[in-house]
Amino acid sequence: MLSVIRTGLNASMQEIAVLTNNISNASSTGFKRSQTEFADIYGATGDGTNLGLGARTMDPRRQHGQGAFRETGGSLDVAISGDGMFVTQNALNGPEPRYTRNGSMSLDLNGNLITQDNSSYLDQNGDPIIVPFSAIKEDGGTAKLSEIRVAPDGQIVGSYGPQITINIAKLALAQFNDVSMLRAEGSNVFSATNESGDAVIGPAMENGAGSFQSGALEGSNVNMTFEMNSLIRAQQAFNGTSRLMQSEGEMVRRLID
Repeated sequence: MLSVIRTGLNASMQEIAVLTNNISNASSTGFKRSQTEFADIYGATGDGTNLGLGARTMDPRRQHGQGAFRETGGSLDVAISGDGMFVTQNALNGPEPRYTRNGSMSLDLNGNLITQDNSSYLDQNGDPIIVPFSAIKEDGGTAKLSEIRVAPDGQIVGSYGPQITINIAKLALAQFNDVSMLRAEGSNVFSATNESGDAVIGPAMENGAGSFQSGALEGSNVNMTFEMNSLIRAQQAFNGTSRLMQSEGEMVRRLID
């Protein structure tokens, strides 16, 4: 009996930890909530019937549903509508690409299109995207970058004054057989695993891939009302199981004494 109570206590503790993490990241761009899953445990008795022995916790499973968009008006704030993830790379983490739904982009001093942790966004050829700060005019003069736009298909267009427009690169989208099995690397960045399958990288708006929306960021898919209600239930279950464990312990001590 005591082992069953301990199992229930551990399950409640894990659920509280998962829910607390969801709530604390409710305002994080591109965050995907996790959900605790349980499986019943049974043991066979001498007469062949199954005896319930409680439940065991399984690894939390991320829910990759679409988050609500937050309009920012920033030309380098880009949200993904539908399936797919941005492809990024950081030399400090090795050659393997990483994947994220966070499209809060910026330019460094060399024109590299980078994430908030200085990883480069990659184009459909797997190359880092570099935005030139100037272009050569027909008369040989120099025109400075005046505007950047991101089209729904991921085409990044740079304007250099009123006369020069350059198609710089196309953002890549990565899709997976099971996106929920990606490995979390922190800061809403993920890497591929055997369970997720290799990334299928291609253009937006093709083969089931989503599209890009410029001037917006995707918020988390956390529903605060649902998470708070679930947290209250988990805490009540934890408190009830703790009292059962305390009562069981006192009963055992009385028998020993």
